[in-house]
Amino acid sequence: MMQDDTYKSRPVGSLLTRERSEEERYLNELPDLPPSLISLLMSAKTGAFIRGLVRNYDLALEKAAMIAFMVLQISFGEKTLLQLSTMLASDLQLPLEKAQSMAQEIERELFAPIMLELNAYLTQKRKITGGSTSTPVSSSPSAAGGARNVLDLKSQPRPPQPPAIPQR
Repeated sequence: MMQDDTYKSRPVGSLLTRERSEEERYLNELPDLPPSLISLLMSAKTGAFIRGLVRNYDLALEKAAMIAFMVLQISFGEKTLLQLSTMLASDLQLPLEKAQSMAQEIERELFAPIMLELNAYLTQKRKITGGSTSTPVSSSPSAAGGARNVLDLKSQPRPPQPPAIPQR
């Protein structure tokens, strides 16, 4: 395995596979991320985990850069963990069951330890940009300790007031 493939399996290294303008956009925004996200994106351990996934799922090593870029997109709030299994299935030509299993591993091993920081960053980014960022990325009850598919009563619109009772 070449050193270049090892670096490209890190999320930040996957930018080498993108257009120059796209690479610059991510690199300019990188310092705004929380330290835990920067560590995730630049870590050799993240790259090793992604290469291990590629081996475990019998994929070509070149696919590691694609997975690393998906992790990067989730970290920047452009995609959510809910979209990850679909992205894996379509981009890597995987059966949906295999893609879902891989997405769960990525969520559990990479994102679960930093989920609170990631969701706080995405919430703050959404406020600054006026809501153009994806919603927080939690896709399972275990990821950030919250429940899934829960109705948020604080943000629900109230029903209109009933008409007044006619006076006799």
